[in-house]
Amino acid sequence: MKTEKFKVSRVSGQPVSDEEMLADLRRVAEIIGASTVSMPKYRKLGKFDDSNLAKRFGTWNNAISKAGLTISNRLLKFTQPSTPAEQREKMTASPDEQ
Repeated sequence: MKTEKFKVSRVSGQPVSDEEMLADLRRVAEIIGASTVSMPKYRKLGKFDDSNLAKRFGTWNNAISKAGLTISNRLLKFTQPSTPAEQREKMTASPDEQ
């Protein structure tokens, strides 16, 4: 009598643990050889919906941080010239002066 081996897989609709989601983020980072994962990249390679990770952990960056990865899109502070003269100066400045 031949015995067949089988693999138990996730039943559709079953809850996914935080650790399963974070482990999948780390898996994708390893596949792409990076210390961070963008939402579009995860969308292509991840097992779960990227918006579910963002919702589960509050934000995408929180999910990345909890997975032990690097947040890469920190907000930068940009300032605009406040007077018309400063605006003209900024527009006519060479790239090295900006």
